[in-house]
Amino acid sequence: MDENQLKKGWLFTRIRGIRDVEESGTYFLFDYNKLPPIQIELDDGFNWMKPYPEWVSDNDKEYDFKDQLVSLNKEAENKGLIIPNSFNVFLNDIELIRRIRSNTDCYFELGDTIEEIPNTNGLHFIHFLSDSQYCGFWYLCLDKNGNNFVVTSGNLYGHTEEGYEMFRENDAEIGYICSSNFKEFIFRFWIENEICYKAVYNKEALNKIEKNYADFYRKENER
Repeated sequence: MDENQLKKGWLFTRIRGIRDVEESGTYFLFDYNKLPPIQIELDDGFNWMKPYPEWVSDNDKEYDFKDQLVSLNKEAENKGLIIPNSFNVFLNDIELIRRIRSNTDCYFELGDTIEEIPNTNGLHFIHFLSDSQYCGFWYLCLDKNGNNFVVTSGNLYGHTEEGYEMFRENDAEIGYICSSNFKEFIFRFWIENEICYKAVYNKEALNKIEKNYADFYRKENER
């Protein structure tokens, strides 16, 4: 198995009135090929994100991944893998991390190792995001050719501490490609959460970028 053999899907919540789902539940797998187009330039420094506010609360985690990133980059080099600059930039910058709020209380955390996934022709996972109830996990996936993309899975990979194995439910179901690269994932995760908070919870107006994104879903629903 390689990248071309993994199925694609976008794991996220319903967005009431914009992307409705009849079934009950928290997360749903949406058609990757029907996601709205991204209409802004995504750069490695996430400059598009910097005009937006940081979200800080008393419950915020103290994000500091500098030592872990140094270790993971050394491990990647030893394994002949390339971690994209965008991954290092984002997770080294708490001000960027704080610009993302999650309607399901997802939070960023790094695995302590890069795990090679068996029977995938050399795909390696770096854990970087978790659902608050450990219902889902997100990974930077690297291959030996220098490619990277993001995978979502119900299994927890990349941790060696005792006890984490209980979150490895089904190795036969590795996961789904949910983004063609890390920059794209961060944009979609950010904007869909912003739309949830503004349009659903707070009844606030969407900005132009958010409105265009939401209108794409509304038009799809009308078909």
